[in-house]
Parts: sequence; structure tokens; C-alpha cells
Amino acid sequence: MFSNLDGTVKNLDIFNATVYGGSTTNVGILAATSRDNLVVSNVNIYGGSVTGGSNTGSLIGIAYSGGSLIGSTSNADVICKANLTGYCGGLLGGTSMSGQRELGFTGTITSSTDSKAGGLIGWMSGGSLYESYSTADIDISYSGKYYGGLIARIYNSGRVYNSYATGDVHTTGGGGFVGYHEKGTIYTSYSLGETPYGNGFVEYTPYPDSLIDSFWDTETSGATTSGGNSEVGKTTAEMQTESTFTAAGWDFTDIWCIPATGGYPVLQWQDNGNACCHVDCHTDCHTDSSCHVDCHADSAACATAANPDYIATDEASLASALGAATSGQTILIGSDITTSLSMWLSNGVSLVGPGYYASHSECTSLTVPSITATTYGIVASYGDNTISDFDLYSNNTAIKIGSSGGSSTIKNMNIDIQSVVMTDAYGIENKGTVNIEGYLDINSVYNFNYAIYTELGAITNISNGAEVSLQTSGIGADAIYTLSGATVNINGQAEIIITATGASAQAIDHNVGTMNIYTGAQIGLYSSDYGTDGCWTAINDYTTTSDTNTLDGNANFSSGCP
Repeated sequence: MFSNLDGTVKNLDIFNATVYGGSTTNVGILAATSRDNLVVSNVNIYGGSVTGGSNTGSLIGIAYSGGSLIGSTSNADVICKANLTGYCGGLLGGTSMSGQRELGFTGTITSSTDSKAGGLIGWMSGGSLYESYSTADIDISYSGKYYGGLIARIYNSGRVYNSYATGDVHTTGGGGFVGYHEKGTIYTSYSLGETPYGNGFVEYTPYPDSLIDSFWDTETSGATTSGGNSEVGKTTAEMQTESTFTAAGWDFTDIWCIPATGGYPVLQWQDNGNACCHVDCHTDCHTDSSCHVDCHADSAACATAANPDYIATDEASLASALGAATSGQTILIGSDITTSLSMWLSNGVSLVGPGYYASHSECTSLTVPSITATTYGIVASYGDNTISDFDLYSNNTAIKIGSSGGSSTIKNMNIDIQSVVMTDAYGIENKGTVNIEGYLDINSVYNFNYAIYTELGAITNISNGAEVSLQTSGIGADAIYTLSGATVNINGQAEIIITATGASAQAIDHNVGTMNIYTGAQIGLYSSDYGTDGCWTAINDYTTTSDTNTLDGNANFSSGCP
């Protein structure tokens, strides 16, 4: 449909489309490639096929860094004509996108050439993938490690969370989940597929301890070994028992569930019609108008279930809610909003998307809404605010936390700094106290833009397990920038990742103050300017009170970091 797609595509169903590219590179039904600011949400492909060479996928050929891809599935056929160096994937031929969530592929992948292939994604360079799956079999009569039930190859610190693959991998070499896990981390994921000539979960990885709390079925796969050290093989009975997973810290409250009829875990957003989570709107119900009400971001049911104090669906209702809300009250963003408002949050007011209400399926089944701020971002000057679960596009600093109040929380946010003239525009400018939870993915193409800017006397807490990711092509960008007198606490299992193509990028630029980095935290810089490809892992209770070790491209990276 498009050669190089930009902008926003939402709530689109594509039926029986056929795209034939021969051995042409970069082929997809929706787009050949994406641009940095592309937002795709709830785009589903039913039937049809796509044929192409390297970087072929049923949705997009290559999804470049920046933007987001959420809640999209396909059951089209992928016919790959790539050569030895080329990749194909069920949904994406290749990707470096950071905001990928709730993706699925249930079609077929075939090739008469020596194409490398993944059930959902061909190659993944950096970026992150959450809560996604593939059921596709890979049956290619060539050998090598670049075949995987979900992803063929992961490198440049790509991260995968809460995902699974069930398809067989009938190649000489290959893994049930990923083929070549070159660099990155996989958390709480599993595979089931038969791998008669390969390994159970991963075919090969030079970082064998980076497959965290993940499993494969030793009976269905026929494999008793895997390419890493940290993934664990389990019997079929164990893989169909919830306690196997909860003992490893898997989330069966908001993310996973065992179907009511039994079987393996599924993701709550998909459900597969087994009534264990919520209505499945991605399988065989696209002609049912009542299903479209659930799938296509009708916020009325969410508002009824969650009962927020205010619901904003356009600029006028957002302005009214911001003016009226008082401490302890919540404003739900019910649909995409473009505004030129100065969005000031009063003390104790929460501004949230539907995902904030994780206990209500009427909310978690909706697409992620966005606010596009054409002049100013969000200002929370008085404290005790929660800003959570929506996408924010801003022509200036996206979120400002003021110094006059208590602690505020920012959780599960995708932020895109779109200024064409601003330097020193930030994802978050903190003058008070802020807690970062869940994920914070920020994209910027401009100079001296920072993910989190902590000013004199301010405190920034990166919570246990949180992920802060900055992708930028501007110069002088930092994921964490602190002024003298600031305090930053990076807690265990938190990740701070910056992927930069501009000069002078730094993961942390820390002036005199207090920087506490606790056991298990990971800080990484991937910069083409420095030519580095490594990361730095904090040691036990590392504390510095001066700028003694700036973690830039010339830092001493740990060789053991995934």
C-alpha cells in the first residue's frame, strides 16, 4: 500500500490482499518501510499473501526505530525469495522499533531459497517487543542458526518480554523461540515447536545467561538441550501448569492466563476465545459489529467499568477536565487528542490511558490513545500526580515535574519529541520527585534532547524492573542527565538504554550530586558515532558523588553484559 509510511494508521482491517514483489527487497502489505514517527495500532490482515526478497513481512518490510506498533496481527501467507544474507518474518521482515506490543502472526512462511526466517520477525536490531506471539511453522531445507519460532536473529541489545512461539522449526539448525541471539535479553517467554535438527529455545547465543525466566517444552520440541544456560526445559504437563510460571515470577494477573479449557498459557489480550481473559477480537469475528465495539477503542465501556472522575475524548473535554479535577481524581484519555492547551495538572490529579485500569478487560482490550501537544507538553507543578499508559507527542519538553509538591509517578509511556526548532527539549524535566515505573520509551531526532533531565535538588527514582529507552539521531543526547545537587536512584533490574546515531551521546551524564545504581541494573549505549556495541552493568550498591565515570562511548564496558 505504501512505500515509506509515516504518520498514524489505526483501526484498519485488510482482507485478502496480494502483494507480489518477486525477489525485491523491503516488501509488506501495509508498507515496504516505515519512517521514524510512524504509529500503527490495531491493524489486522486477514488472508492474502506477500512475496518478496530480503526484509519481507506480511505487515511491514522494515519497521525503523521510533514510532510504535501495537495490537496488530496477520494470518497472511509469506513467501520468501531472499538469498543467503536476507531475512523474512511473519509480520515484520526486520525491525529496530522500540514500542512494539501485542503483535501476532498465525499465517504460513515458505521459501524455496536459503532465506533466514522468524515466525514473527526476521531480524531485530535493538528496540523492544512485548506480549507477542507466532504459531507459524518454518520449513526451509537449508542449514544455519538464523531460524527461530518467533525471531530469526536478535542483536544490538534487542529486548523481548512475555512472548511465545508454538510453530515447528524444520531447518538444519534453529531454535524454537529465536535462532541467533547475538545480543540482548529475553524475559518470561516460552516455545513449544518441534526442532528436530536444532535446539529447544535458542539455537545459539554468546550470552547464555540472558534468557531470563524462560522455558521450552522438551516433549513437543524433541529437544533436551538449548543454546543458553538460563532457559529451562520442562515437560508438557509442567508447561500446562500455572505454578511452573508463577514460581519464576510470571504475571498471571495482568499479562498471562491459562485457558478455562486447559493448555498452555496465552496472553490476556488475545484470549483465543477460551473465556479466561476477555473477548477475542482478532480471530474470526471481524464481521461482527459488536466485536468492533470492543476492539476499536470505544472508550464508553471502559469508562463505565473503571468509573474515572472525568473522560477526555477531544480538546474541549480535556480542557474542561483539567480545569475541574481536584486532588485524588482521575482523567481518562478516551481517544486520540490533538491540542494546543497548556496542560497543567493540579495537585494529586492523575492523567491516564485505558491500560491504567489493568483489572478491567473493557479497558485493556482498547488501543493505546495518544495526545499530540502542538505547543506545550504536560506540566505537573504541584506533585502527587500519576501520568500513565498513553502515547505523548510534543513539540517541546513532554512532561515537566515541578518542585512544589510530593512525589509523582510516570508509567508505561511512549514519548516522541517532534520539535523542529527546539534544542534542550526533554522527555521528562524533573524539578521535584518522580518515580519511573514500567516502560518509558522516548524518540527524538533533534540535538541535546534528554530522556530524563534531573535538576538541582530534584530526585528521580527508576523503579525495580523499569525500562528507560531513548532512541535518537540528534547530537549530544543523554538517556539520564543530572545537574549538580540532583539525586538519581537506578534500582535493581532497571534498564537504561540509549541507541544513538548522532555524536556525543551518553547513557548517563552525571554532574556532582548523588547517583545510586543498585545490583542488577543495566545501563547501555549503542552508538554508531563511537562505533561501540556494548553495555555497562552496575556492581553491588555502586555509589558516586562526583562525575568520575561518564558512561559514554569511551567507557569501560563489562564483557559479561547481555
